[in-house]
Amino acid sequence: MRSPGSWYAVSHAVTSRRLRARGHLRLILMLALVALVTAAGCSTSPDSGGAATDTMTTSPAGRSVPEPTVATTPTNEPTRSAPGTPEMVLSWIEESPDSVDTATRTYQATAPDADSPVHLTLPLQVPPGSAATVKSDRVLVRDADGRFVVAAELLINDVPSPTGDRRPALADTDSGPVLVLEPGGPVTVKVRVCRQLVLQTTWLKRSGTRSLRVTPTWVARGWFSGGDQIWAEVVEREPDADTPGMRDQLVCHVRFAPAKQAWFLEPDRPAVGYAATVLAACNPGDVADGG
Repeated sequence: MRSPGSWYAVSHAVTSRRLRARGHLRLILMLALVALVTAAGCSTSPDSGGAATDTMTTSPAGRSVPEPTVATTPTNEPTRSAPGTPEMVLSWIEESPDSVDTATRTYQATAPDADSPVHLTLPLQVPPGSAATVKSDRVLVRDADGRFVVAAELLINDVPSPTGDRRPALADTDSGPVLVLEPGGPVTVKVRVCRQLVLQTTWLKRSGTRSLRVTPTWVARGWFSGGDQIWAEVVEREPDADTPGMRDQLVCHVRFAPAKQAWFLEPDRPAVGYAATVLAACNPGDVADGG
Protein backbone atom coordinates (compact mmCIF):
# COMPACT_ATOMS: atom_id res chain seq x y z
CA MET A 1 0.00 0.00 0.00
CA ARG A 2 1.32 3.39 -1.14
CA SER A 3 1.75 6.19 1.28
CA PRO A 4 -0.23 9.45 0.85
CA GLY A 5 2.94 11.20 -0.23
CA SER A 6 3.46 8.81 -3.13
CA TRP A 7 -0.13 9.20 -4.28
CA TYR A 8 0.36 12.98 -4.31
CA ALA A 9 3.52 12.71 -6.42
CA VAL A 10 1.82 10.49 -8.97
CA SER A 11 -1.23 12.76 -9.21
CA HIS A 12 0.94 15.86 -9.60
CA ALA A 13 2.92 14.29 -12.47
CA VAL A 14 -0.23 13.25 -14.35
CA THR A 15 -1.73 16.70 -13.97
CA SER A 16 1.46 18.39 -15.25
CA ARG A 17 1.52 16.18 -18.35
CA ARG A 18 -2.12 16.99 -19.11
CA LEU A 19 -1.50 20.72 -18.78
CA ARG A 20 1.51 20.57 -21.06
CA ALA A 21 -0.48 18.59 -23.63
CA ARG A 22 -3.31 21.13 -23.52
CA GLY A 23 -0.81 23.97 -23.96
CA HIS A 24 0.74 22.29 -26.98
CA LEU A 25 -2.72 21.71 -28.48
CA ARG A 26 -3.69 25.37 -28.01
CA LEU A 27 -0.43 26.49 -29.61
CA ILE A 28 -0.99 24.17 -32.58
CA LEU A 29 -4.58 25.44 -33.01
CA MET A 30 -3.46 29.09 -32.85
CA LEU A 31 -0.73 28.54 -35.44
CA ALA A 32 -3.17 26.75 -37.72
CA LEU A 33 -5.71 29.60 -37.40
CA VAL A 34 -3.05 32.21 -38.20
CA ALA A 35 -2.00 30.23 -41.27
CA LEU A 36 -5.57 29.98 -42.53
CA VAL A 37 -6.24 33.70 -42.03
CA THR A 38 -3.00 34.62 -43.75
CA ALA A 39 -3.71 32.37 -46.75
CA ALA A 40 -7.28 33.64 -47.17
CA GLY A 41 -6.84 37.38 -46.75
CA CYS A 42 -3.24 38.17 -47.65
CA SER A 43 -2.62 40.53 -50.57
CA THR A 44 0.57 42.25 -51.68
CA SER A 45 0.34 46.01 -52.15
CA PRO A 46 2.35 47.82 -54.85
CA ASP A 47 4.33 49.58 -52.11
CA SER A 48 5.55 46.31 -50.55
CA GLY A 49 7.81 45.50 -53.49
CA GLY A 50 5.90 42.36 -54.51
CA ALA A 51 3.44 41.74 -57.34
CA ALA A 52 0.38 43.98 -57.05
CA THR A 53 -3.05 42.30 -56.80
CA ASP A 54 -6.59 43.69 -56.61
CA THR A 55 -8.01 44.12 -53.12
CA MET A 56 -11.06 41.92 -52.69
CA THR A 57 -14.41 42.96 -51.24
CA THR A 58 -17.58 40.99 -50.66
CA SER A 59 -20.70 41.69 -52.68
CA PRO A 60 -24.21 41.49 -51.17
CA ALA A 61 -24.56 38.00 -52.63
CA GLY A 62 -21.47 36.86 -50.75
CA ARG A 63 -19.15 36.72 -53.79
CA SER A 64 -15.72 38.34 -53.74
CA VAL A 65 -15.32 41.02 -56.41
CA PRO A 66 -12.30 43.25 -57.19
CA GLU A 67 -12.50 46.90 -56.19
CA PRO A 68 -12.31 49.33 -59.16
CA THR A 69 -8.90 50.83 -59.88
CA VAL A 70 -8.76 54.62 -60.06
CA ALA A 71 -6.22 55.86 -62.61
CA THR A 72 -4.47 59.17 -62.08
CA THR A 73 -3.00 61.43 -64.75
CA PRO A 74 0.47 62.87 -64.11
CA THR A 75 0.34 66.63 -63.87
CA ASN A 76 3.08 67.02 -66.46
CA GLU A 77 1.15 65.15 -69.15
CA PRO A 78 -1.53 66.55 -71.52
CA THR A 79 -5.05 66.25 -70.14
CA ARG A 80 -7.17 63.53 -71.74
CA SER A 81 -10.77 62.54 -71.35
CA ALA A 82 -12.11 59.14 -70.36
CA PRO A 83 -11.30 56.06 -72.49
CA GLY A 84 -13.44 55.87 -75.62
CA THR A 85 -13.26 59.62 -76.24
CA PRO A 86 -9.57 60.40 -75.72
CA GLU A 87 -8.91 64.09 -75.85
CA MET A 88 -5.67 66.03 -75.60
CA VAL A 89 -5.32 69.73 -74.92
CA LEU A 90 -2.25 71.08 -76.67
CA SER A 91 -0.29 74.23 -76.02
CA TRP A 92 -0.81 76.07 -79.28
CA ILE A 93 1.84 78.63 -80.20
CA GLU A 94 0.59 81.56 -82.27
CA GLU A 95 2.85 82.62 -85.09
CA SER A 96 3.47 86.21 -86.06
CA PRO A 97 0.37 87.71 -87.76
CA ASP A 98 0.44 87.93 -91.53
CA SER A 99 1.00 91.52 -92.62
CA VAL A 100 -1.43 91.00 -95.52
CA ASP A 101 -4.07 88.60 -94.19
CA THR A 102 -4.63 90.29 -90.84
CA ALA A 103 -7.87 88.39 -90.26
CA THR A 104 -6.11 85.03 -89.95
CA ARG A 105 -4.17 83.59 -87.03
CA THR A 106 -1.84 80.62 -87.49
CA TYR A 107 -1.10 78.18 -84.66
CA GLN A 108 1.38 75.35 -84.28
CA ALA A 109 1.71 72.57 -81.70
CA THR A 110 3.48 69.25 -81.22
CA ALA A 111 1.47 66.23 -80.08
CA PRO A 112 3.39 63.62 -78.06
CA ASP A 113 3.48 59.95 -78.96
CA ALA A 114 0.37 57.91 -78.25
CA ASP A 115 -0.53 54.23 -78.38
CA SER A 116 -4.20 54.88 -79.18
CA PRO A 117 -6.12 57.41 -81.29
CA VAL A 118 -6.49 60.83 -79.71
CA HIS A 119 -8.55 63.96 -80.33
CA LEU A 120 -6.65 67.23 -80.35
CA THR A 121 -8.59 70.23 -79.12
CA LEU A 122 -8.48 73.05 -81.68
CA PRO A 123 -7.63 76.64 -80.65
CA LEU A 124 -11.24 77.79 -81.16
CA GLN A 125 -13.72 79.52 -78.90
CA VAL A 126 -16.98 77.97 -80.02
CA PRO A 127 -20.21 79.25 -78.40
CA PRO A 128 -22.77 76.76 -77.04
CA GLY A 129 -25.26 75.48 -79.58
CA SER A 130 -22.90 75.92 -82.52
CA ALA A 131 -22.75 73.46 -85.40
CA ALA A 132 -19.63 72.50 -87.34
CA THR A 133 -19.35 71.46 -90.97
CA VAL A 134 -16.24 69.47 -91.84
CA LYS A 135 -15.04 69.20 -95.42
CA SER A 136 -11.64 67.73 -96.15
CA ASP A 137 -9.06 69.81 -94.26
CA ARG A 138 -11.47 72.61 -93.32
CA VAL A 139 -14.06 73.10 -90.61
CA LEU A 140 -16.66 75.88 -90.58
CA VAL A 141 -18.60 76.70 -87.41
CA ARG A 142 -21.96 78.48 -87.32
CA ASP A 143 -23.98 79.55 -84.30
CA ALA A 144 -27.46 78.36 -83.37
CA ASP A 145 -28.97 80.88 -85.82
CA GLY A 146 -26.78 79.65 -88.68
CA ARG A 147 -24.45 82.67 -88.71
CA PHE A 148 -20.76 82.28 -89.36
CA VAL A 149 -18.58 82.10 -86.24
CA VAL A 150 -15.13 80.77 -87.12
CA ALA A 151 -13.31 78.54 -89.59
CA ALA A 152 -10.12 76.50 -89.31
CA GLU A 153 -7.93 74.79 -91.89
CA LEU A 154 -5.14 72.25 -91.56
CA LEU A 155 -1.84 73.33 -93.08
CA ILE A 156 -0.41 69.91 -93.85
CA ASN A 157 2.31 71.10 -96.19
CA ASP A 158 3.59 73.78 -93.83
CA VAL A 159 4.60 71.64 -90.84
CA PRO A 160 8.34 71.48 -90.13
CA SER A 161 8.38 67.69 -89.79
CA PRO A 162 6.59 64.95 -91.78
CA THR A 163 3.39 63.63 -90.26
CA GLY A 164 3.77 60.11 -91.66
CA ASP A 165 1.00 57.75 -90.64
CA ARG A 166 -0.28 60.24 -88.06
CA ARG A 167 -1.68 62.64 -90.63
CA PRO A 168 -4.35 64.57 -88.72
CA ALA A 169 -7.94 64.71 -89.89
CA LEU A 170 -10.73 67.04 -88.86
CA ALA A 171 -13.88 65.66 -87.27
CA ASP A 172 -16.96 66.98 -85.52
CA THR A 173 -17.76 65.56 -82.07
CA ASP A 174 -20.27 66.25 -79.31
CA SER A 175 -17.70 68.53 -77.69
CA GLY A 176 -16.96 70.42 -80.91
CA PRO A 177 -14.57 70.14 -83.86
CA VAL A 178 -11.30 68.31 -83.17
CA LEU A 179 -8.19 67.02 -84.89
CA VAL A 180 -7.98 63.23 -84.90
CA LEU A 181 -4.57 61.54 -84.76
CA GLU A 182 -3.86 57.85 -85.15
CA PRO A 183 -1.38 56.14 -82.79
CA GLY A 184 2.27 56.88 -83.39
CA GLY A 185 5.23 59.02 -82.48
CA PRO A 186 5.37 62.78 -81.84
CA VAL A 187 3.95 64.89 -84.62
CA THR A 188 3.72 68.62 -85.35
CA VAL A 189 0.37 70.04 -86.42
CA LYS A 190 -0.45 73.46 -87.80
CA VAL A 191 -3.78 75.20 -88.38
CA ARG A 192 -4.98 78.61 -89.44
CA VAL A 193 -8.05 80.17 -87.87
CA CYS A 194 -10.22 82.98 -89.21
CA ARG A 195 -13.27 84.74 -87.76
CA GLN A 196 -14.01 87.01 -90.72
CA LEU A 197 -15.44 86.54 -94.19
CA VAL A 198 -14.39 89.91 -95.54
CA LEU A 199 -10.86 91.17 -95.10
CA GLN A 200 -11.34 94.66 -96.52
CA THR A 201 -13.82 96.89 -98.40
CA THR A 202 -12.85 100.05 -100.27
CA TRP A 203 -14.80 102.49 -102.44
CA LEU A 204 -12.93 103.68 -105.52
CA LYS A 205 -13.40 104.73 -109.15
CA ARG A 206 -12.45 102.48 -112.01
CA SER A 207 -12.77 103.72 -115.58
CA GLY A 208 -14.81 106.62 -114.23
CA THR A 209 -17.29 104.31 -112.51
CA ARG A 210 -17.80 104.13 -108.74
CA SER A 211 -16.95 100.66 -107.55
CA LEU A 212 -16.74 98.80 -104.27
CA ARG A 213 -13.70 96.55 -103.97
CA VAL A 214 -14.34 93.58 -101.68
CA THR A 215 -11.31 91.57 -100.57
CA PRO A 216 -12.46 88.20 -99.19
CA THR A 217 -10.68 86.01 -96.68
CA TRP A 218 -9.73 82.43 -97.55
CA VAL A 219 -12.89 81.32 -95.77
CA ALA A 220 -15.14 83.27 -98.14
CA ARG A 221 -13.22 82.04 -101.20
CA GLY A 222 -13.95 78.43 -100.30
CA TRP A 223 -17.54 78.83 -99.12
CA PHE A 224 -19.50 78.70 -102.36
CA SER A 225 -22.88 78.60 -100.63
CA GLY A 226 -22.05 81.39 -98.18
CA GLY A 227 -22.92 84.32 -100.43
CA ASP A 228 -25.69 85.74 -98.24
CA GLN A 229 -23.55 85.66 -95.10
CA ILE A 230 -20.62 87.24 -96.90
CA TRP A 231 -22.97 89.89 -98.24
CA ALA A 232 -24.25 90.58 -94.72
CA GLU A 233 -20.69 91.25 -93.60
CA VAL A 234 -20.16 93.59 -96.57
CA VAL A 235 -23.31 95.56 -95.70
CA GLU A 236 -22.22 95.75 -92.06
CA ARG A 237 -19.03 97.43 -93.25
CA GLU A 238 -20.60 99.45 -96.07
CA PRO A 239 -24.32 100.20 -95.45
CA ASP A 240 -24.54 102.28 -98.65
CA ALA A 241 -23.89 99.15 -100.71
CA ASP A 242 -27.17 97.51 -99.67
CA THR A 243 -29.02 97.32 -103.01
CA PRO A 244 -30.45 94.23 -104.77
CA GLY A 245 -28.14 94.57 -107.76
CA MET A 246 -25.00 94.80 -105.61
CA ARG A 247 -26.07 91.76 -103.63
CA ASP A 248 -26.52 89.69 -106.80
CA GLN A 249 -23.10 90.74 -108.09
CA LEU A 250 -21.46 89.73 -104.82
CA VAL A 251 -23.16 86.32 -104.57
CA CYS A 252 -22.29 85.66 -108.22
CA HIS A 253 -18.59 86.39 -107.55
CA VAL A 254 -18.60 84.16 -104.47
CA ARG A 255 -19.96 81.25 -106.48
CA PHE A 256 -18.20 81.66 -109.81
CA ALA A 257 -15.11 83.82 -109.26
CA PRO A 258 -13.54 82.67 -105.95
CA ALA A 259 -9.98 82.85 -107.30
CA LYS A 260 -10.07 86.60 -107.99
CA GLN A 261 -7.89 88.64 -105.66
CA ALA A 262 -10.79 91.05 -105.12
CA TRP A 263 -14.41 91.35 -106.20
CA PHE A 264 -15.56 94.65 -107.72
CA LEU A 265 -19.21 95.64 -107.40
CA GLU A 266 -20.73 98.62 -109.22
CA PRO A 267 -23.93 100.28 -107.94
CA ASP A 268 -24.61 101.68 -111.44
CA ARG A 269 -25.24 98.21 -112.84
CA PRO A 270 -28.94 97.37 -113.26
CA ALA A 271 -30.68 95.01 -110.86
CA VAL A 272 -31.72 92.26 -113.29
CA GLY A 273 -32.06 89.41 -110.80
CA TYR A 274 -29.56 86.79 -109.76
CA ALA A 275 -30.06 84.43 -112.72
CA ALA A 276 -29.56 87.21 -115.28
CA THR A 277 -26.54 88.46 -113.31
CA VAL A 278 -24.98 85.02 -113.57
CA LEU A 279 -25.66 84.91 -117.33
CA ALA A 280 -23.90 88.28 -117.61
CA ALA A 281 -20.79 86.86 -115.93
CA CYS A 282 -21.63 88.76 -112.73
CA ASN A 283 -21.49 92.14 -114.55
CA PRO A 284 -24.91 93.03 -116.04
CA GLY A 285 -25.54 96.25 -117.98
CA ASP A 286 -23.37 98.44 -120.14
CA VAL A 287 -20.98 99.49 -117.40
CA ALA A 288 -17.40 98.64 -118.30
CA ASP A 289 -16.13 95.53 -116.54
CA GLY A 290 -13.51 96.72 -114.12
CA GLY A 291 -12.92 93.25 -112.73
